[in-house]
Amino acid sequence: MQYPLGWWGWFDQGQYLQSARALSHFDFAPQSHWYPLGYPFLGALFYRTVPNHAFFIPNLVCYLVILWMLYAICRKFLSRSEALILVAVGLLAQNHLMMNLLIPWSSIPGHALIYAAIYLMVFGKRQVADYALTALCAGLTFLCRPVTAIAFMPLFLVRALRGEHIYALAKRLSVATLIFALFVILMFALNHRIYGTYVSPYMQNERRLGFNISAVPHKLYSILLDGRTIYAEGRSVFSEFPWILVALPGALYAVKRYRAFAGVLVSICFIVLCYTAYNNFSSAHLFKYMALHYFLWIFPLLTLFAYLTVRHSWRAMPRAAVAAMVLIPTVLAVFLHVRLAPVAWEGCISSGDAGGAACINRGRDLVRPWSADWQGGKNAILSLGLNEERVFDGLYLEGWPQDQRAWPLLTLDGRKLTLFWDYMVIVRPPGVTVVLFNAGRARRIGVAVADDYRGRLSLSGLQLYRFGWRLSPDWRILASPFQRREGQQ
Repeated sequence: MQYPLGWWGWFDQGQYLQSARALSHFDFAPQSHWYPLGYPFLGALFYRTVPNHAFFIPNLVCYLVILWMLYAICRKFLSRSEALILVAVGLLAQNHLMMNLLIPWSSIPGHALIYAAIYLMVFGKRQVADYALTALCAGLTFLCRPVTAIAFMPLFLVRALRGEHIYALAKRLSVATLIFALFVILMFALNHRIYGTYVSPYMQNERRLGFNISAVPHKLYSILLDGRTIYAEGRSVFSEFPWILVALPGALYAVKRYRAFAGVLVSICFIVLCYTAYNNFSSAHLFKYMALHYFLWIFPLLTLFAYLTVRHSWRAMPRAAVAAMVLIPTVLAVFLHVRLAPVAWEGCISSGDAGGAACINRGRDLVRPWSADWQGGKNAILSLGLNEERVFDGLYLEGWPQDQRAWPLLTLDGRKLTLFWDYMVIVRPPGVTVVLFNAGRARRIGVAVADDYRGRLSLSGLQLYRFGWRLSPDWRILASPFQRREGQQ
C-alpha cells in the first residue's frame, strides 16, 4: 500500500491506516493487520469517505470527551472559571500533549475512556451502572491498547474496599467482570479468525520483548529527572512539566476530599511502573519517538494536583506536612544523581570473521582502532578477553556504526544475550551505548551483528561501566530548567 505523505509513512500510523482500509473492505487477511483491531475499526468507519483522514472524526470525538471529562473532574474541586483555565493550561497549552492527541495513536480512545471511568468510579453513586459502564470503558480500551486496560483495575479495587455491602459488591463486580470478559473473548476470537491462533503476532512480539523490574530504578530516574547520562536524551518529564514536583500534596488533598480518588493515584503509579519495566521503553523514546502518548492521560491530572497544592492543600492539611512533601522531591531532584562509573579492565580484543590483527588494550582506550568491511557471517566479529572477571551494567562502543542494522549482538562467556530482553542499544555519537537490564558478569565478551548486515564496522574505543548513585548538589537542575550535565561515555 502506498501511504500519503505525513505521519502515514510512520510504522504505527501506517499500520493503523492499512488495517482500517482492510476492515472497510471486510478483509481479514493476516498480512493486513498488526495491532489490535479496536482503533483501526474506528478508522474503517470513515475510510471510504475520507481515506486520508479516516481517524479524524474518531479522534475529534475522543478529544471532545477528554476535554469534557477533564473539566468535569476539575469541577469537583474548583470553580467553573478555575476548571476552564486549568483545562486550557493543563491540556490545550501543552505542546507535547496536544501533538500526541493530534497524531493518530491507539492510546487516544483509552485516554477518553479512562477519564470517563475515573468520573464514574470516584464520583458515582455506587450503582451497578457505574461498574458496568466502567467495565465497558475498560473493555473498549482493551480492544484498542490492551496494556492501558490495566489502569482500570485499581479503580475497581479501591472502590471495592470502601465498605460496601458484600452482596451488593459481589453483584456489581460480577457484572463488571462479565462485561470485560466479553471483550477479552472478542479479542481472542478475532485473533483466531485472522491469524489462526489466539495470541496475535503483535502479542507474541510484546511477550518476546518482555518486562524487567530490575531496570526500573535507573529507568524511572532517567524518565523523571535525567535522561542524558544513560540514554542520551536531554529532556525529561520534570524538564517539560516542572510543576509535577509540587503535585503530591494536591494528590493527597484529592484523596482526602474523595477517598475513591486513591484508585486514581494507584492507577497512575501502576501504569508508570508497567511501562517503565517494559524492555523496549526508556527516556530515549519518551519525546524523540513520542512514547509520551503511552500514559498521556496522567499529565493533565498531575497539573490538577499541582494546582490543588497551591489552591487548597496548604489550608486543608498540616502546613509542615505540605512543605515537606514539596521540599523532599525538590531536594532529591537537586541532590540525587546517577553516574556512570568506568570499570577498569585489561585484556585484548581479537577480531574474528572480519579478519585483521588483534587490538591490544591497556585500560580504557584501544592501542589502535579496528575496522573492517563486513560481508556477513554468523560468528562473533570481536571477542574481548579480560584478564579477570568483571561486573558491569553496560558498555560504550566508540566509533561503532549508528545504524540499527549494525546494532551489536552480545555474548557473555558464550551465553547469548537477546536484544530488548537483556539489553538496549542507545545511539550516542560517535558510537553506541549498550545498557544491560541486569548486571553482566564475564571474562569474555563477544560482539557480532546481524547475519545479513553488509557495511563497514569500526571500533576506536571501548569502555565498561557500572551505574552508581551519589548525593551532591547540582543547582543547574533548577536553572535551565532540569537539564543535566552530559554523562560520561
